[in-house]
Parts: sequence; structure tokens; C-alpha cells
Amino acid sequence: MWVGTVITKDFEIYLINEQERNLEAIQRLGRIGYKASGILSGGIKAWNNKLSCYKRLKLNSKEEGLQQLLSSGHKLLDVRTAIEYASNSAKVAMNVPLANLDEYVDKLERDTPYICFCASGYRSTIATSLLNRLGYKAQDIHGGFAAVSVFNPELTTSGEICPTMKKVIEKLQN
Repeated sequence: MWVGTVITKDFEIYLINEQERNLEAIQRLGRIGYKASGILSGGIKAWNNKLSCYKRLKLNSKEEGLQQLLSSGHKLLDVRTAIEYASNSAKVAMNVPLANLDEYVDKLERDTPYICFCASGYRSTIATSLLNRLGYKAQDIHGGFAAVSVFNPELTTSGEICPTMKKVIEKLQN
């Protein structure tokens, strides 16, 4: 869980889970000294249907906009670790590891829209949520860096599509 890394103990935590995962989440929070303040009935589906406050960019082809978004002023944030970033990333991405997001927030421009990504989408979902809560305009890429490397390999520092990443994305798209 990333809770202990990005949220202080005085922060109220509400679970947005599928019903069958709530007990596990409560137990995991308890193990690190946190507690849930509440549970959203209906889980993530209810959140998506009612709140509509979370934007996720789904790349399906090269023509579907990452280049266009970058051309229109969006900036990429790679929220993976520095080691992951160094191994291969998007050429124009700024490395802002999720664990250190609080150190970078003041360096980000409030009026700039951001697109966050990590390896698969888990950490970028957290980063996007935190940035939006702080008043920034952010969305994440469904499928993370895997999607970037498959649909826009020319944007990556290696310029290649990782075969493993391609299989991951094919599964996500179905």
C-alpha cells in the first residue's frame, strides 16, 4: 500500500473498493496504523458514475492524441522511481516519483495540464488523484508506460516497443 508513503495519519481515508475487498483494505490500513473513515457504497463503479471527477487517458492508437496533447501544452509526469525512469521513459517526461510527490508539487505550474504515468497505472492513479485534490489539472494514462511504449515508441528514450509491454497492453485493451 502506498498510503503510508503519501498520506499523513491525520488524513481522512474513505474506501472506494468492491465490497469483497473492503475487509482486506481495512486490515492493511490497520497494520500500518491507519483507519478508514468511511466506505463508499457501490465501490469504484459508484464513484465513476456519480463523481466523474477522474480523467483517464486511454491510448488505443498513435492517432489518439498523446502527441496532440503534448503539442497543446500538456506535460508528462513519470511517477515511477528514478531507477525505472533511467532505464526507459518518455523523452519529454519529468520524473516525479510518487514517494516524493510532495517535494515536487511547488515546482509544478498550476495552469499546466499534466498527464501522469507509471509502469501499469497504479501509482499514476494515486498521483493524479493527489494532484487534482491540490488543484492541479491531471489525468493518467490507462496502461501506464506500457501504453506509451506500444502506441508512441518514438516518444520513449529507447525508441522501441517492449514485447512484454505489448502483451500487457493487448490484455488491457480487451
